[in-house]
Amino acid sequence: MTLRFQSNWALGALIPALYVIVELAFNYQLTNTASETVSEETLVGLEFWGRLISGIGLGLLIYRLNLAKLTSKLLPLILCLIGGVIVMWNAQRELTDYLIETANPADKSAAVALAVLAKDAAAGNLTTLKGQPIVDRELTAFEKKSVMALFPAAALHSDDRVEQINSWIEKIPTNYEVDHSPEFTPEIAYKNLIVPPIALGLSILFAILNFSLLLSFLIERVYKKHQLLFRSLIFSALVVLSAYQTRGFTGSDGYRESLRTGLWQNKLILALLVEWSGSASLSWGEISEFASERLLFGYSFKKPSWSPL
Repeated sequence: MTLRFQSNWALGALIPALYVIVELAFNYQLTNTASETVSEETLVGLEFWGRLISGIGLGLLIYRLNLAKLTSKLLPLILCLIGGVIVMWNAQRELTDYLIETANPADKSAAVALAVLAKDAAAGNLTTLKGQPIVDRELTAFEKKSVMALFPAAALHSDDRVEQINSWIEKIPTNYEVDHSPEFTPEIAYKNLIVPPIALGLSILFAILNFSLLLSFLIERVYKKHQLLFRSLIFSALVVLSAYQTRGFTGSDGYRESLRTGLWQNKLILALLVEWSGSASLSWGEISEFASERLLFGYSFKKPSWSPL
């Protein structure tokens, strides 16, 4: 009885808690890294950890939802984790490849310019053709990094894109003249554009999913009825609270009036990821920073030497 009790608490509370800490810490480090134009090797590292950690999150989710009666069994947990990693590894790869393959040359060329302009967007130096600022208030350091990570994707289909980008370049010519390495091709620029919203969005989603299961597990120790209902309500509440975030640039008039419509019309999946990532990452920003800096001692999640990517 004691062994089963300890096993239930380990699998129902300890492991999900550790997962949430790692996932939130990764989200924080990902925002820091993705705020800069990164190399192909760095992108591969972000993809590796994003797929692995979210895959573990999916495995934990499947285990809790479908194998609740086997919470004292280790083998089902291992199988669920392996299956989750396989599914998320291939799902994220296919999503990334799909977004790259469906991008036309003009999108990829625009990605180069937008990558250079991201820093000025975060600094509040960019306005739309309608005269509305992309960032309409003072941002914290973390919020600026979030803008830099997501702005290229958010502005990919802005109204009158060519004219809009040219107007930004004309106003800030020195930034656009920064030399990039020969490896910074339009393809790499476009990958820089899509990887952050994918990795950030899925990272925070699986952190919320497993946090909701952790909370429901604690509630179920006292009240065992209506388990599915409580799990659904807790998860829904966390999603709403995470998405209800107006501090980010996705809440600015500049984004909503000139960038949002084109993005939703042309890249529905990317639009969803941008807005979810922009809101949810900021909602959990302080907790993510604590998890990263205090609990994981600033671990950077660099590409490991044994990565298959």
